[in-house]
Amino acid sequence: FLADSNALLLFSGLHSPPLLAHKNFINNNNILVLNPWAAAGPITRSTVENNWIFRLSIDDSNAGSFISKHAIKEGFKKPFLLLEDTGWGRSNNSTMTKSLAVNNIKPTAVAWFNWGLGINHAKILLRQAKYSGADVIFFVGNATEGKIFAKAMLALEIELKLPIRSHWGITGGDFIDVINSEIRKKLDLQFIQTRFSFITQPQSLLAQKVLSHAITMYPEIKTAKDIKAPTGFIHAYDLTKLLIAAIKQTGLTGDKVYDKKAIKRALEQLDLPVQGLIKHYKTPFSAYTLDNINAHEALNESDYAMGYYQADNSVTLLPSIALTKVVNEKN
Repeated sequence: FLADSNALLLFSGLHSPPLLAHKNFINNNNILVLNPWAAAGPITRSTVENNWIFRLSIDDSNAGSFISKHAIKEGFKKPFLLLEDTGWGRSNNSTMTKSLAVNNIKPTAVAWFNWGLGINHAKILLRQAKYSGADVIFFVGNATEGKIFAKAMLALEIELKLPIRSHWGITGGDFIDVINSEIRKKLDLQFIQTRFSFITQPQSLLAQKVLSHAITMYPEIKTAKDIKAPTGFIHAYDLTKLLIAAIKQTGLTGDKVYDKKAIKRALEQLDLPVQGLIKHYKTPFSAYTLDNINAHEALNESDYAMGYYQADNSVTLLPSIALTKVVNEKN
C-alpha cells in the first residue's frame, strides 16, 4: 500500500486484533483506513491526535453496555461472561462489567477461551457457567468458536442449558449453515446488530434500490435473504457513501499524499448530509482530539438493536430494549 502511488485508502474487515496490533503503524504512516465491521473500542481511539481510522459499525465502547442493558430489561440478573482471549474480548469485559455495575449486578464469573478450542473444553466452560449460578451467558466470539459452543450447549443436559446473548461475531461466517434452523430451535440465542435490515418491511426507496442493484450484480443473490453477512454489506455501503461524499467535496488532484489528507479532512467535516441505509448522516465524523475520542465513530448506541435468526436464516431485529422475554426462533 505505501509503495502504491494510486492507493488512497483501505477498507478493513471483521476482525479487531489485526487493527489493534497495527494501529500505531497505520497512524504513524498516515494510512487512511475505513472500518465497516471490526468493533473493538480502541481501534478508533488513538493515544495521540494523529488518527487515521474511521468506523461505521458497532463500537465496543458501548456495545457491551447495550447487550447488558438489553439482558437486564429481559429480566436476567446473573450473567456469566464467556469471552475470547483477545483485545476484543478484553474490551467487552470492561464495558460489560461497568454497565452491570451501574445496575448493582456483578457477573457470576468470567471465562476466557482461545481460538480453535474443542467441543470438550467448550462443554467444561458451559458447565462452569451453570454451576456459577448464572441465568444467562454473554458471549463474545466469532462464528468458528460460536459453532463449537452452540454444539456443546446442545450436547448438555437440559437443566444445564442457558440463554445466550451474543456479540455479532457469530454472524460473520457459516454459523447459520452449521447451526441450522432445526438446531437453533433448541437454543435461546440473540445477538447485537445495527438497526437496519433488508428483511424489515416496509423498505425505503433507497433500500429497495440497493437490494435491486445487488441482485443484478451478484447472481447468487436472488432475495435479501441470500446476502451473506448482511451487517458487513450494509455498513460498507453506508461508509462508501460517506467516502464518495468526502471525495466530491474535496476533489482529487492525483497527488496521493495531498489527496489522503484532503479526504480525511472532508470526512471530518462533511458539508452535506448523506442518506444511508442505517440512518441519515449529518456530520457523522469530526476532527479527532484526545478530548473528542468518539470523533471517528459514525454510529452510537441508538443505532443498535438485538436480533435473532428466523427459520429461513434471515435476521429479525427486536424493536426496543423495553422487552419481556421472547422466543428466538419463529416459524
